[in-house]
Amino acid sequence: MKSLFLIRHAKSSWDNTQLTDSERPLNTRGIASIPLMADFLLKRGERIEHFYSSSAVRTSSTAKGIVGKMGYNEQLISHHPELYLASSREMLRITCGLPDTLKSAALVGHNPGITEYCEYLTDQHIGNLSTCGIARIDFETESWKEVSGGTGKLVFMQVPKELG
Repeated sequence: MKSLFLIRHAKSSWDNTQLTDSERPLNTRGIASIPLMADFLLKRGERIEHFYSSSAVRTSSTAKGIVGKMGYNEQLISHHPELYLASSREMLRITCGLPDTLKSAALVGHNPGITEYCEYLTDQHIGNLSTCGIARIDFETESWKEVSGGTGKLVFMQVPKELG
């Protein structure tokens, strides 16, 4: 079995209009939501073996915050420019290319792609994975190459707003 965690970046700031979209940092609310979500994962006993993050500042900061709060080493994060505003098709390409030695992995990305990808994999309408939201999808396979539309089971979808 394989478990894929889809994580949308935490809430970002629009305060500095001089920054490009990919340079935008997290805002206060975004920073506060990260430990809530990491604690949720820890309480559930979730284990994520590797984090694949968009290269945007807000996704990188989200991944680093979750990894740090969970007590993981930051070396579990790799940055992939192709995840920046990626479509479902691009995320599927990345997922199918994951090493089969990993039983679990996380993609840290952006909407609308992250929500659309969750719906594609599970054939479930979730509407919107809000900022810093996390969805876990399980696949009854030993190879990431076999992941495709409708092959995943949505185990949970959690958003910070429901935690505090």
